[in-house]
Amino acid sequence: RAGDIAGTEKFMDFAFLNSVARSASFPPIDPWLSPSAGMPNPTINYYYFGYLVYGLLIQLSGVLPGEGFNLALATVFGLAAVGIFSVGYSIARDMASGWSHPNLVLRTRTELPRGGWSIDAAWPYVAAGLGSVFLVLVAGNLWSVLRSIDGSGMWQKDFWGGIGWNATRVLVIKDGDRDIDYTINEFPAFSFLLGDLHPHVMALPFTVLAVGIAYRWLVHPPALFRWATGLSVEGAALPSNGYGVEGSTTEPERPRWEHAVARFDPLWEVLPVGVLISVLYFANSWDFPAYFLLISASGLVGAWPRQSSSKVGEPHYLSLRIMVRAGWVVLNIALLSAVLVLPFLGSFTPPVVSGPGEMPVGFVSQRSLLMQFVQFWGLQIAWVVPALWIVGTTLSRSPNASIRRFSVPIGAILFAGLIALLELRGAGTYALAVALAGLSISGALQAVFPRDPRPDPDDEPSTANGSVVRENLPGGRGVGFAFAVLGTAFVLLAVCEVFYIRDFYGGSLRRMNTVFKLYYQSWMMIGLAGGPLAYWVARHTLDSSREFARQGSQFLQRLGVSAIAILGVALISGMLVYPMRVTGLRTNAF
Repeated sequence: RAGDIAGTEKFMDFAFLNSVARSASFPPIDPWLSPSAGMPNPTINYYYFGYLVYGLLIQLSGVLPGEGFNLALATVFGLAAVGIFSVGYSIARDMASGWSHPNLVLRTRTELPRGGWSIDAAWPYVAAGLGSVFLVLVAGNLWSVLRSIDGSGMWQKDFWGGIGWNATRVLVIKDGDRDIDYTINEFPAFSFLLGDLHPHVMALPFTVLAVGIAYRWLVHPPALFRWATGLSVEGAALPSNGYGVEGSTTEPERPRWEHAVARFDPLWEVLPVGVLISVLYFANSWDFPAYFLLISASGLVGAWPRQSSSKVGEPHYLSLRIMVRAGWVVLNIALLSAVLVLPFLGSFTPPVVSGPGEMPVGFVSQRSLLMQFVQFWGLQIAWVVPALWIVGTTLSRSPNASIRRFSVPIGAILFAGLIALLELRGAGTYALAVALAGLSISGALQAVFPRDPRPDPDDEPSTANGSVVRENLPGGRGVGFAFAVLGTAFVLLAVCEVFYIRDFYGGSLRRMNTVFKLYYQSWMMIGLAGGPLAYWVARHTLDSSREFARQGSQFLQRLGVSAIAILGVALISGMLVYPMRVTGLRTNAF
């Protein structure tokens, strides 16, 4: 039975959905206001693209709007789940290819050896994709687990008074009964159980598509980015025709019109991405900056040459020419997306409020408490800690394997003490987010840009031909992209501790929307990257355990595998607490 369209803000969502479906022109009519002398044509000032999509589907299908409302929510979940699975599966599969080809540079996914698909061979990647779906759409937070054992009585209460609602109000600072800093900490499992058809929920499939496009651009960089970096895919320099279209002086004669059209091929290549970026702003403006930067950075890094064209073995350094060209490409993509959504931009006034002489961005005066931050993000952080631990072990440059092995736990203990000291100054949450972002980005750079050979044979083990290499992260661009997405998520969490967008809320609610929307993006990114990274950690652990077994350390072999397995089961069990308990509360156990 479909849920009633009642409670919270469903009335607003339903009004917008009906307004968009009934409007003869756009922007759609305002459902609250009638025309008046002062406002003859009141229209919706909101990001209404999601309502437009599902309003059209309601009209095409002929269902009643009340039925279409609930079907829209189910459709969003299904589209998001399919997209998340696809991206998670693809990243994990390419991690396996990167393991087989650790020095993979320009070889793309389609060029990697592929056999016929079978579940016997593909089940690890299927598990990674399903893991991403679980982490994004189903999992709950640590706060819910703690309420089941702390004796507060909240576990026994209903949805509104218990963990159902309050699991999204974790980061709240009070002074007695007075709120000092009140933020919303929503996550997708809550969104779908609550049932509000909000823009940030309807935008989920588009944000997943943006991550998928970013990965595509990392593996297959567009011609415009290859032109910006001077990268030659086939080994010949790109022609300086202003667009980076690959060609040859020995091309067969073609009609003049084909040559004219071919000059615009690079623009057609980025046009769909321009449409997607414009849709992100149209559907939920908060999503635009992070995903636009992720897509642009992926295209640039994907096109980055791994070595200098003039000196073999030397890295390809950043130059003013590359900076100018890359800036030109990114600016043109931004302008393209702006042109595509120009009618919306002309009628939309962002709800940003600033006084005379004030910037629309304010500095945070009251940061999140570290303990509250950990209660909300603890399970998700713990899920990716093993992957970050592996990154930490590769950062050590000591030639002594024992020192490398023990430097990470010692460093972790010292860092935990530093975080505790910083929390006394109110900066513990910010420091933790920055550290997690730094480790994640370091992992991305190590995987995408493998270290160059070292000439010192006493430092590292040598290869068969006698050359000496540093320890690199296996997994190629797949693991590099997963860490890049993870790093982007932690950067967003750090931003919440420094800046907030000024809106019509003030006082204790001043950063409510900033934390709400950026945390939602971070949840999606951490979850999506978490599935492939779990596969990566499992494979890395199995490889290490086999090495211990070859050295006669059977105990260490069993210990490593058992520890990862126990941690995984414990974390999954904890993440299931919220959906299992709250689904029963929300549905009255059917």
